[in-house]
Amino acid sequence: MRIATAEALGFSLPPHRPDYENRQTDYGIGLVGLHWIVQCAYLPAYRAARFNVVGAAEINPDRIAEAVEKGFPRDAIAGDWRELVRRDDVAIVDCCFGHRRDGLERRRQVIEAAGAARKHVLIQKPVAHTVAVAEEFARIAAQAGIRLAVNQNARYNPANYSIKQLLSAERLGRPRIVEVRQYWGSGAALPPAERVHATIDHMIHHADVIRWWVGQPCVSVYARSLHGTTLATYEFADGTVAHHVENHSGVRAHENEVRVMTERGTIKAAHNWGWHVPSSAGLDFVHVWTGGGKEGLALPLPEHIYEPPWHRINPWEKARGPYYDLGAPVAGFMGTMGALMRAAETGEPPENDVSTAIESMRMCIAAHHSSNTGRPVDPREIPADLAAEH
Repeated sequence: MRIATAEALGFSLPPHRPDYENRQTDYGIGLVGLHWIVQCAYLPAYRAARFNVVGAAEINPDRIAEAVEKGFPRDAIAGDWRELVRRDDVAIVDCCFGHRRDGLERRRQVIEAAGAARKHVLIQKPVAHTVAVAEEFARIAAQAGIRLAVNQNARYNPANYSIKQLLSAERLGRPRIVEVRQYWGSGAALPPAERVHATIDHMIHHADVIRWWVGQPCVSVYARSLHGTTLATYEFADGTVAHHVENHSGVRAHENEVRVMTERGTIKAAHNWGWHVPSSAGLDFVHVWTGGGKEGLALPLPEHIYEPPWHRINPWEKARGPYYDLGAPVAGFMGTMGALMRAAETGEPPENDVSTAIESMRMCIAAHHSSNTGRPVDPREIPADLAAEH
């Protein structure tokens, strides 16, 4: 496998990340919540990028103690998130409340308060479990004149981001067939009560990436969920077809396999989604076969630089950065916040705008109900109050 060059490919090498160097990235970030995903994922990514985290809000004493022990200033942690949102040095509110019923109500309150204070908001995926609630959040933000972005971080894993750039008119052209197989290395099958949540909570990562790659409305979803695995086929408005396997059956290997057949070539890839479990897939890679060539070309992608693994580092220790060229998934968390910062700078909607996340939600809800009914579902036509529930 030869390392890809512009000469070998016949077109310019695609970037594996946004151009952070020429963007404004010093917006003050206020974290609403300091739970585990924030401490082991968000903060190390923001620290590596030198993003400006100015404060947090948390009421759980164990979480506060853990953060303070690592070096987070105790006087920068508010007990009331409303106090944090009102701070003059906070420009972006990173709302880390979850998407269960109680979390959704608190998300609504945060978006309303941020809107009143003219602060942009980043929230976790999925936005909600019904389109009606997600669209309500979008309306609140739009009426307040703020940007509401969603942490669809899989898009910014270097392999996935590179694939998006390959699917352009000057490179490989439009996709025709997309295949994504995601094996979650949980070590044990999910109990029935958790499988419905996996359909939207986990599956939405790769449904969103597929829809982002294709760049067309999804018009049909046919899915079956059996033995802890969902198999979904998506059809898009331009005739592109995608096959998506989301496996929670109890495999121990964590694998993320991608194939994309395009107008002018083929892509084979993997991305290191399984940062918290053993992975047999290795690090990110993208291999490209252009035209009728028999020899594949390997795109150069960043390697993981932290030892111990990046998610175990102390985000408040002195860093050797900024490090924009990082592997997955640190690049993903960096990318979603970076996209919102870009929107704040330009005044344009972020590429991870809530409206795009709602379209990915529709695909997952349609997959759940297709499996229940045994027939294809048009995600554009699902009722707004239809939920992925038992």
